[in-house]
Amino acid sequence: MQITASALLPYPERVISDDSIIEKIGNLWRAEKKFLVLSGPPGTGKTRAAEDFISKLIRDKLSSVGSDECRLSSLFPEFRTKIYSDPEIRGTLQSKSIRCVWDLAVLHPQYSYEDLIRGFRAEPVQDGGVSLVVREGLLGFAARVGQILETVDASASSAPKSVVILDEINRAPIGQLFGEAIYALDRRGSNVVTPYPLGDLGPTISIPESMLILGTMNSIDRATSGFDFALRRRFANIPILPSRTPVEKCWAKGGERIPYGVHLYDLVKGLVENSESGGNVPVSELMLGHAYFLPPESCVEESEQIAWLYTSYVYQILPTLQDYAEQGLLSFKEIDLAKLPLGNQLDSAACSSISYESGIELFKTDLRDV
Repeated sequence: MQITASALLPYPERVISDDSIIEKIGNLWRAEKKFLVLSGPPGTGKTRAAEDFISKLIRDKLSSVGSDECRLSSLFPEFRTKIYSDPEIRGTLQSKSIRCVWDLAVLHPQYSYEDLIRGFRAEPVQDGGVSLVVREGLLGFAARVGQILETVDASASSAPKSVVILDEINRAPIGQLFGEAIYALDRRGSNVVTPYPLGDLGPTISIPESMLILGTMNSIDRATSGFDFALRRRFANIPILPSRTPVEKCWAKGGERIPYGVHLYDLVKGLVENSESGGNVPVSELMLGHAYFLPPESCVEESEQIAWLYTSYVYQILPTLQDYAEQGLLSFKEIDLAKLPLGNQLDSAACSSISYESGIELFKTDLRDV
């Protein structure tokens, strides 16, 4: 039997993790806040929230197009190694009926201005040598595509037409990273001169009015953040804090099963909340995110869920809490440490030395009556 494209069912619709975060991003955008940072402890779903916003944005604009089809690196896979002409970009957007574009970069200490905006890159030449050529970075190229998209789709919209997600934004030297693009962020639509002329397109860059820059940042890394106050005033901060609700929903799917994940969440939350802070990060932002307590959907059976939670506790949760104590961020009370499963308090090495099967059984017993 031959299967035609018309007979295929669409991909399942992405389930939004937290509608309230999506609503906040939309509200701030409509309030002319176009550089937003989602901040919170590890495991609270910051990157997931950014991706959820993209998914909803594309679903609202183009119900028949998936988010991957609107991603810049899918539409223009060679943008880092060649210069796409404006007519070429316009033709691609029109032929595919694209009304919004996006992409994501995970920042790190070696991420540079040239990676984000534009700069010289070494490319091989026929004689076996290399040639230095100017090429666009992610934000620089996204800005140019965004400008062209505004002419392709001139309809008024209360939503962004281009989005760049800068994941782990505080991991890079952010002031150096943006360079003169900081000025361009303040003066949307204005041409700002860069040190690098891009072929016939010239040296200028312009950030379109319809572009949203959406960053994510772990609040615990605030002390090592590369942000200065001049840059901080340019973005709006959306805190994403741990929530018991998704943990409850996840463990309620088992019906009459014991909600081990909820019990562990409560123990860890009580331990952190009752501790004394010794650093410059508020206690509320040091609670571990709910992702640490949520088994993946592939864990269906109760035994699989408990085994996953056990490994999360021994190899992720305990080491993180131990780091908090060793770095002086939190000072835990002995009475709360004694409530933790496996009886070794924060000694993750001692907990991991227990045999796997025995450890799981002891873990279940300690959590069952919490």
